[in-house]
Amino acid sequence: MVLPPLQIAITAQRNEQPPPSSDPSPAMAPLITAQEAAPAGFEMNLLQAMCTVNFWLLFLAMVCALGSGLATINNITQIGESLDYSTVEINAMISLWSIRNFLIRFGGGFVSDFYLHRYGWGRPLFISFTQLGMIIGHLIIGSSGNLYLGSVIVGVCYGSQWSLMPTITSEIFGVKHMGTIFNTIATANPIGSYILSVQVIGNIYDKQAEARGGSCRGIRCFMLSLFSPHSPLDRKMAVKNKWMSTVASIWIQCTSGSLYTFSFYSPALKASQGYDQSTLDTVSVFKDFGANSGVLSGLLYTAVASPSSSITFRGRRGGPWIVLLIGAIQCFLGYFLMWLSVTGTINRPPVPVMCVFMLLAAHGVTFLNTANVVTAVINFPNHSGTIVGIMKGFLGLSGAILLQVYQTVFNTGPTHYILMLSLLPFLNTLLFMSSVRPYETNEVDEKRNLNGLSLCSIIVAAYLFTIIILEQAV
Repeated sequence: MVLPPLQIAITAQRNEQPPPSSDPSPAMAPLITAQEAAPAGFEMNLLQAMCTVNFWLLFLAMVCALGSGLATINNITQIGESLDYSTVEINAMISLWSIRNFLIRFGGGFVSDFYLHRYGWGRPLFISFTQLGMIIGHLIIGSSGNLYLGSVIVGVCYGSQWSLMPTITSEIFGVKHMGTIFNTIATANPIGSYILSVQVIGNIYDKQAEARGGSCRGIRCFMLSLFSPHSPLDRKMAVKNKWMSTVASIWIQCTSGSLYTFSFYSPALKASQGYDQSTLDTVSVFKDFGANSGVLSGLLYTAVASPSSSITFRGRRGGPWIVLLIGAIQCFLGYFLMWLSVTGTINRPPVPVMCVFMLLAAHGVTFLNTANVVTAVINFPNHSGTIVGIMKGFLGLSGAILLQVYQTVFNTGPTHYILMLSLLPFLNTLLFMSSVRPYETNEVDEKRNLNGLSLCSIIVAAYLFTIIILEQAV
């Protein structure tokens, strides 16, 4: 049903040539690459659009966003039943999904227009925000079983894709063949649904139900819980989970080094708040105090995350994720309040209050670092020096990583960098914190694999060093 119309469209448009014109639309600057930026008024047909990187980037984004949204709504009844929601509650959630879809599809276009014309924010930025929102929504369902809140977030973010994607399509490829192009991109919807609904959610549920006599109850039914400590596959998968835990910790560490970039955004802080240099240095000292006051994080880890801990949360055994979550919240609050102050959204705070904002942001980093380092040592007791060096090494690299991410994606001034510091480490931690767990297993090849991770850190460092030097030379 999909391929014949696609073939006809490609054949009909094969010989069409777009008229030349002038400059690329600034609304799409964050998405269009320099080599293929379409001039204003440039009209691409379907075949020409499919020959660009932007088409496939947008298509892949829709596979992930639309597919995961459909996977949720297609399985919401079964998810609700496994979590002991009543039929009335499930039917209400299905009905509310449609209402939320209307509201956000209507409002998503309006909001993107407002920020585009008022602040110059490109629509692809909202694609990123809404897909991060979908990640959070799925994490809420998977970690707490709160289907009400999780489905609200997923539904809102899913609906927004349908107002953003056609508009972005017209801005990149023009309006002449917009209907053909955006409907071709819309085929990502069933493709993503098949991959995520059938191959992921369906298979996980079937395996869980088969192990329990044909039905499944509880949070594990639709989550990646085949690796649970109570699963019969636990011993087989423990080694893989230990390495997955290590990789998750490394990724969190890669966005935890905001403290090393204070000098990048301090001019904005100084100018907006009217500080002299000694006052700015006072704020900086509170950053140092917060970053080196990790006693609370250590006590919390011992209480809720050590292997001997018996503390549970909503029926789930405590773990490093609790420490990581508290740290991420502190980082978000500290930097977000600082950003509100710098942009003038809130009244200029007194210096002691700004010092508290900085202390809070820096103190959160100690929670992230403690959870990652201690968990890594528990997982690799025979090579603790190596694994601590790896974790601390990536933390040291994270300052350069954060700046490169910012300069590549945004590069609009240090004020927006503060906003990025409030969001990126927070969302990155939420995404990977459930994978950071202690596993008391040993392998013969641990040292060799850890040496491989060490080599990766050296390669990343060399790459960043080369990129920075080249940027300065150009």
